[in-house]
Amino acid sequence: MRLGAEHRLSAYFESAVTVRTGLRLEPTRVPRSERRLRRMVSAGPDILFLNREASPFSRGTVEAALLRRASMGILDLDDALHLDVRTDLGSRLFPKPLKVERAVRSADVVLAGNAFLADWAASRAEDVRIIPTCVDVSRYRTKRSYELSDPPRLVWLGTRSGVAYLADVAPALREVNRLTGARLTLIGDATVRIPVGLEGMLDRVAWRPGLPEDALAEFDVGLMPLRDTRYERGKCAYKLLEYGAAGLPAVASPVGVNREIIETAGVPAPSAPSDWMDALLEILSVAEAERARRGQSLRQVVQERFDYDVWLPEWRRVLDAAPSDDHRGGA
Repeated sequence: MRLGAEHRLSAYFESAVTVRTGLRLEPTRVPRSERRLRRMVSAGPDILFLNREASPFSRGTVEAALLRRASMGILDLDDALHLDVRTDLGSRLFPKPLKVERAVRSADVVLAGNAFLADWAASRAEDVRIIPTCVDVSRYRTKRSYELSDPPRLVWLGTRSGVAYLADVAPALREVNRLTGARLTLIGDATVRIPVGLEGMLDRVAWRPGLPEDALAEFDVGLMPLRDTRYERGKCAYKLLEYGAAGLPAVASPVGVNREIIETAGVPAPSAPSDWMDALLEILSVAEAERARRGQSLRQVVQERFDYDVWLPEWRRVLDAAPSDDHRGGA
């Protein structure tokens, strides 16, 4: 850890498996995870840094208890969970808006990944600070050659829920495949349903720790489509940051933090699904030197504005702040 502080990393499942995959494949691990969380609450950690949620089976009481019992409870808010209104059974039983509301009101400090999230949290917490989602640029293998692969290789990196954004631009991707032979690699949950129409052009790679850092430089263009709704405006551009850390040229929707990066680095920014074909054909047709310029420009923006080292002073100020004893709200 860059701050040099002793720390313990704890995930709901103490392994590389994602929570959603683990729940499906190994449900017997859930009671053990829940017992471990209750022990953490009883112990009352010194400084607690909580990212998003502690348990998928909480309505916010576990998160609130963890944050309150800590001498300093810090909540990292990197998504618009207060607008996450999915209608599946799990989301109805354990609604994220209720969960994040309770967590924000119980934290000593809320770290918001962008101004959109900070504005929402400001009326619910006394100490809200903007620290953007960051990446460790030094861990990414940097792209060296910008000569197109044969066929061209597009890549999308993300979770099961994000595949819906990829489905939105599927017609454009199919046409790019027809015209150029380009193939798309999906790095993520290997069991996710492939968007209709992409079956013949798509390759799957199961996500594992360290894979993006090592593999992204092998591709030609990274993709980050989004819808322009209030929920997506809370997005913190993590895919785009990873592409940039590897020096990979990208095409991204101008939504959320994406917009800030796009305007600075000159990333192609199709605003509608129908514009994606033109944007991809253009970036595949420019000279190798131009693709190199775009990839290196994106990497420079990420390194200068979104690398962990850039934000170390602010992190130190957060950890050095004394917690308040009288502002903790009710669950």
